[in-house]
Amino acid sequence: MRLSSRVRRAVRLTLEVCRLGDGVKPVRLCEVARATGISKRFLEQLAMPLTHQSILRGVCGRNGGYLLARGAEEITIGDVLRAVAGPVDLAATNCGRDGSAGSCESRVFWLLFEQRINQMLDEFTIADALDKKSLRSIREVLELETRKDIRSNLSSKGK
Repeated sequence: MRLSSRVRRAVRLTLEVCRLGDGVKPVRLCEVARATGISKRFLEQLAMPLTHQSILRGVCGRNGGYLLARGAEEITIGDVLRAVAGPVDLAATNCGRDGSAGSCESRVFWLLFEQRINQMLDEFTIADALDKKSLRSIREVLELETRKDIRSNLSSKGK
């Protein structure tokens, strides 16, 4: 499963507005386009739902642009994802929401996957993504998990 480029670029837009504006200066989309290589036109399409969901705030005028609507520590990666792509809804995709959903044996797994994905998405904020110490901690956890998976696979093959 891959997240759409729309979601990845919306996260990138939000990060760049925070980084380039230092939380106080409005950032123009042409600045974000220069920093990211994402077209200004696509950034405009992403800014609309992010503004509607109170993630970004538009500032009009000569020195206008976009600011974060809330603090970077209050905006989760999940907030950004849901603003541009809608809710994570794995159970409906695989079992349907009509009367037959109860007979779908795998529904409980999809609901659990959906819950865990949402927990992970809401665990990390825009501030975390820009903080070097947080990123280092996340990388360490990722490396430990990868090593644990490799050891587990090696031991199961030896049986």
